[in-house]
This record gives sequence, C-alpha cells and structure tokens, in this order.
Amino acid sequence: MEIMIIQILTVIILILLVIISFFYYLYRKKSFWLRALILRSFYNPLRLLLMHMRKADAGLFMELKVRCLEEKFSATDEELESLCSSFSKEDARLILASVIRAKAENIQADIVFFRSRIRSGIDIRQLLEHKILADKIGVDTDLEEIAAHELAGGSIRNVMEALSIASKTDEPIDFQTAAALDLAGGDIRRAARDMIQPRLVRTEKISAVTKDGFRVSARALITIRTDPEQLIGGAGEETILSRAEEALRTVISNTEKHQTIPESPGSISEAVWQQSPDKNTAYTIMSLELSDIEIGENVGLQQKMQRAREEKEIARAEIERKEQELQIRMLETQAKYLEADAKIPSAMSEAFENGKLGFADYYKMRKLKPDRDIRNTVPPGERKESVPPNHAAHPNHTDAEKAEKKEDVRN
Repeated sequence: MEIMIIQILTVIILILLVIISFFYYLYRKKSFWLRALILRSFYNPLRLLLMHMRKADAGLFMELKVRCLEEKFSATDEELESLCSSFSKEDARLILASVIRAKAENIQADIVFFRSRIRSGIDIRQLLEHKILADKIGVDTDLEEIAAHELAGGSIRNVMEALSIASKTDEPIDFQTAAALDLAGGDIRRAARDMIQPRLVRTEKISAVTKDGFRVSARALITIRTDPEQLIGGAGEETILSRAEEALRTVISNTEKHQTIPESPGSISEAVWQQSPDKNTAYTIMSLELSDIEIGENVGLQQKMQRAREEKEIARAEIERKEQELQIRMLETQAKYLEADAKIPSAMSEAFENGKLGFADYYKMRKLKPDRDIRNTVPPGERKESVPPNHAAHPNHTDAEKAEKKEDVRN
C-alpha cells in the first residue's frame, strides 16, 4: 500500500513538472498571451483573432500589452492596436519605449506626440535624449521646441552641446537664443566655448605713414569673449578685425614721430581700443596688443625728392615751350619782313613814276644799311640763298636801275 502511494505521488510530481516545463517553455518562447495571463491580465483569444483579421499584428499587440503591464504604464487597447496597424514592429516598440521613458523622467509626452514626430522623420530617441539633457543642465525647454528646431533644419545636437558648455558659466544661454543663432548659420558651439575660454584673433599687417614721413607696419592681437546679450543681432569677429585694422591705420597716420610706436606700443593699442571696435558685436574685447612692429623707409623724403624731380621736369618743359614760342615769333617777324621787302621795288617804281621820289633820294636811301640780322635767325635748312650786299634786295633790281637812268636823262 505504501509503495502504491509513493508511485502515485511520483506520477503526480512528474505530471506537475511536465506542466511547469511546458509553461516555462511558452514563457521563454515569448508567448505574450501567457505572460499576460501570468501578470493577471486575461485577454480574450477571440479578440486576438479578430485583430489578426483586421491585418493587425496580434503578437505585437500582446508584446506591447505585456510591456505596459511590466512597466506599470497605462495605455488603452485602441492606442496599442493603432501602433500595431500603422507602424512597423521597430517603430511601434520605439514609440512605446519612448513614452514609458518620458514618463519615468517626468517629461510631458504621450503616444500621439511620438507618433506624429516619427512620421515627420525625427529620431524620437535622440529627441528624448536631448530633452533629458536639457533638464539636467537646467535649460527651460520642452519636446515641442526641440522637435520644431529639428524640423526647421537646425542641428539640435549643436544647440544642446552649446547649452551644456554655457551652463558652466555665470551667463548661461537660453534655448531660444541658441536655436536662433544655429538657424542663422552661426557656430553656436564655438560661441559657447569662447564664453569659457576667450579666443585670440589677429588682424592683417597694417602699414601706414606717420607724420614725420616714415612707413610703419604693425599687427593687432585681440582677445575676444562671447557676449550672450549680443548673440542675436550682433556682428561677428570679422567686423571687429576690420574696425581694429582701420583704427590702427588711423592711429599710426596721426602719430607725430615714428619712434613713438616701438617705444610705447601700449599707448597706440590703447588709442585703438578707445575707438570701440567691439561696439554692437557679439563679442567683448578682453585685451588688445600690438605685435610685429616694423619701421620702413622714409616715404616723406622720397615724396619730396619725387616732387622736386617733377617740378624740375615742369620747369624744363616750360623753358622749352617759351623757346619754341620765341622761335615762332622770330619766324613770323621774318615772314613779315620778307613780305614788306617784296613790296619795296613796286613801291619805289610807283614813287618814281609819280614824282614823289627823286634820284638823289634814292641814293640817300641806298646809303642806309639794311637790318638783315633777322635773316640769321632762320634755321640753315630753311635759309634762302643770300643776296650780295652790293646788290639790290629784290630780283626786280633791274627795273629800279632803268628808272634811275630815265631820271638821269630827264635831268
């Protein structure tokens, strides 16, 4: 009898072991219906069949249901069924996991929000990570603003990195300012780093002439720090460099003596700084110094020598012009003389015929020595053949001689 009882108990134990092993096998094989049953949530198998007929993944539905039960998250069957019918398994699991994590981090978000964002092409996993990071560093923002910045084409990663860096300073940047600068194309991460560690920038080498005529070259070294209040609407570092270069050129040009610049560079840099190159920019100048100072040639002396050479050339050209004018006047005078000389024989002949000129008067006139110096001013190439001094000054001399003979016969 005792042996029979032992055998019955053994059989019962074996049966129980088989049943337990079967259920454990189902559990290991992810029989979510059974897991839901174990979690005290019975789900009608007929409804699962109807769900399958509506082309919804019943197995995925039970998986999501079990996940909600395990995480103690409340979700309606309609929401879960909508995930199973509208999204792939990976996306449905990601949406539910994101909602559960958001609830654990006290972030206001629901299944509808993540469904719309995943349809917009946003990585909701990264979206949630950025929101968690923002809460940790004390940035006042929400998932809607982060998603809107991502949809606008901005880099939320750059914005969050910049905000994380700026949170370590006394003047943190708010999310709206960082997002606006990022959308405008600015390097928000660099601006945030410059708040912690000011950056050194250099101008181009500027060359100008001092008042005593020497050319001086120098470069400005400027240490700048980001000004959070001027990030939006403030000019960039290019404006600071341009203004500093112009100010340095002006200060050098107004310096009386060139020795002042290498002997007292601090006064020059102070004069440049007083012109406020950082006005209305996104940066504040922390320091400004001069470097690479070089004294060049005496430009003033060279300019005076050049001016003297130019004045000499002008005077020479003026002399040549006056000589040419004098020569032209001499040629004009000679032409007038030759024209008047050509009229003498005809005038004398007419005077003889009219009785206004006698033979004695003619000889008196012959005794006068004509002024022929003007002929010597004519260039040799243009000078005509000279007339012998004892001969008449005109080819019509024979006519004059005939007139004289006629006068002698009358007498």
